[in-house]
Amino acid sequence: MGSKSASGGVGTLADTNRVVVVGENSRNVDLMTDALAGYEVTAATAPEELNPVLSGTLPVGAVVVDTETVSEDVIALIDGVLERELPVVLLAGEASTVVREDAAATDGLTFREKPLRSPDLRSAVGDALN
Repeated sequence: MGSKSASGGVGTLADTNRVVVVGENSRNVDLMTDALAGYEVTAATAPEELNPVLSGTLPVGAVVVDTETVSEDVIALIDGVLERELPVVLLAGEASTVVREDAAATDGLTFREKPLRSPDLRSAVGDALN
């Protein structure tokens, strides 16, 4: 999770309130979709469903990544989204101090520990979109 800037890229040019929620647990994805009522939400329960996002064919304002543990695959996913200059909200149940520090130091990445209340999720997403 290197330092990246979230200005001037695909995410900001899209000028949309579309949020992509990515997570392996379909129940969590459904709950987050409900919590984000009012936003255009696209759910993805597998990383390959992000291809339209990463290719730029689907206009997106922010990506929410929901995981229990921040693995190398999750970091690679986040880095891929950040390379497209899209902001990421990372929700994790378990994250090392290093992951937390890296997240805090990475432009365009917001880290929140799970469980997260719906108003807190809406706030984090709203901040990412602005």
